[in-house]
Amino acid sequence: MHATLVGLALLSRTLLATPCPYSDVNASVLLAADATCAGGRTEVCGVSSACVLLDGDLDNGLSTFTGFGSLGNLSNYVHSHLTMGASASMTFAAAFLPSYLTFIAFEDIGLVNLSTSRSPWSANVTHLSIVNGALDATTFSWPCNLTSLTLRKNNLSDAPPHLPSTLTTMVVEDNHLHRLPPVMPRLEHLHLDANNMTTITDVDWSNLVTIRLGRNPIDTIARVKFSSSLRFFACDDCPVEQFTLTPTSFRALDALPAWDGNTSCLTGFYMTRNITLDSSACAKLQGTVVPLWAGKAPLLSFHVCLVQDASGAGAASLPSLSAGTGLAIGGIVSAFAIVLLVVVLDLKRRQCQGEATYDDAYATVQPSPTRHAQTVYVYPSRDMYYTWFPGTATDLFVNDYGDWHFVDRNDDGSLAVAVTIEPTTHALVASI
Repeated sequence: MHATLVGLALLSRTLLATPCPYSDVNASVLLAADATCAGGRTEVCGVSSACVLLDGDLDNGLSTFTGFGSLGNLSNYVHSHLTMGASASMTFAAAFLPSYLTFIAFEDIGLVNLSTSRSPWSANVTHLSIVNGALDATTFSWPCNLTSLTLRKNNLSDAPPHLPSTLTTMVVEDNHLHRLPPVMPRLEHLHLDANNMTTITDVDWSNLVTIRLGRNPIDTIARVKFSSSLRFFACDDCPVEQFTLTPTSFRALDALPAWDGNTSCLTGFYMTRNITLDSSACAKLQGTVVPLWAGKAPLLSFHVCLVQDASGAGAASLPSLSAGTGLAIGGIVSAFAIVLLVVVLDLKRRQCQGEATYDDAYATVQPSPTRHAQTVYVYPSRDMYYTWFPGTATDLFVNDYGDWHFVDRNDDGSLAVAVTIEPTTHALVASI
């Protein structure tokens, strides 16, 4: 008994002699999971900066905590994820994280100060989320293996500097960014909704799989590299007036279907406004105005400026566009232009000679019920851009066999010329 009492006395004296590790932390209550919780009933507790136990009844099963101003030593914390919320401020001054902690979130905290951390992050922290709180991270060293970073509603005018090269997902939404954050070499998912960006230019997004730019006042997208890796592109409610693409980037975007609204599976494109370009501005870039996602969004139309890439390849380098666009460009475009001109002249000559009448031949042709307007492009002439609406002087019809018929009528409605355009013809025919 005497030996036991002596031992307890020595232990008490040792504990009293041990300085409090939180004495210089400016927080009224810290979350800890260390020896300072010894007087409580659980391994997780709330303590003061003087190591006074304030709350020793925290459930070990909890992974979300509110009202704490700082993180302490969490060596005995048992979960792989941790969420801190609802406090005026949060500091990392005395934080020590267990090696199995992989996900940390800060929500509804007035100021998250990560620049005062004295301890390195756990090498296993891969996900960090800070939502609805000002962020002070100007000198902070990010987790070395961070792969996912979410910064939402943080009043950021610029993205934090020195972001880790390990990032694969970056979400910086509902902030005040005026320019793009740097794109990390491994980045695949970039979400920048609801910021103040107006131009997206001169960036290489060829590694990106999902891109979200919605609710930004973006009026210009130019010289941006997209690739076949792209699976989702959104610029909803963006007032885009200039959209310039090379053939490679055009193909990557044009291959996307319309998004079906499934938020758990981001596949396709999502746009809510028309894109109508200034054709003269496109011509100054030696480009050609072409439809993007033709026929995939019935109530909208998107026209982009197709320009040459670094190798000099432009619109004529597109041997075929995806069938989803309703487009087919032949390989020998200049030859077709000549052939088409010869056919038209020959038909007009024959009509003048009375050799044939075309009214009877096309009497049963009706406008396609699913196509309200059709556009025909003939390359390589950049200024040849014609649109025909069924019922006007010049019509483009589709018969029951899927053949295209270009019909030009006289002012009195009589048939002047009719040309059948087979599906394999080297013309570019687009539904708008």
